[in-house]
Amino acid sequence: MSWSISPKEEIPQKTRFSGQEIDSNLDRLQDYSDSNLNRLQASSDSNLDRLQASSDSNVDRLKTSSDSNLYRLQDNSDSNVDRLQASSKRNLVRLQTSSDSNLDRLQANSDSNLDRLQASSDINVVGLQANFVINVDRLQASSDINVD
Repeated sequence: MSWSISPKEEIPQKTRFSGQEIDSNLDRLQDYSDSNLNRLQASSDSNLDRLQASSDSNVDRLKTSSDSNLYRLQDNSDSNVDRLQASSKRNLVRLQTSSDSNLDRLQANSDSNLDRLQASSDINVVGLQANFVINVDRLQASSDINVD
């Protein structure tokens, strides 16, 4: 009920309630208050239970996910270590094979160069000896001519 006052109207007098009506209204107000408090408490308890259940579920899911991720990370790490070791062994074998092959080629080149150097040296010695003999013969011939 709304009251509107216009300048022509008189302000109504306050309604007076008897003590029994006041007590009855107070009792009804207390009942409403108790009922609302009980509903609020029940709703709060229900919400708290749902929140706790959701929180527990989230903790369980997080733990499961964390454990799963840890196992996957460990598996990946182990797999990577295995692959790295296998790759390292293959590379070592290739390096050893390549090193042996290079050493063999270097030895063969060295032997070939030594043989060519020896052959060239022998040719040079023979050439020098031949030149020496020729020069001695020329010198002898020149000397014989000069003596005559």
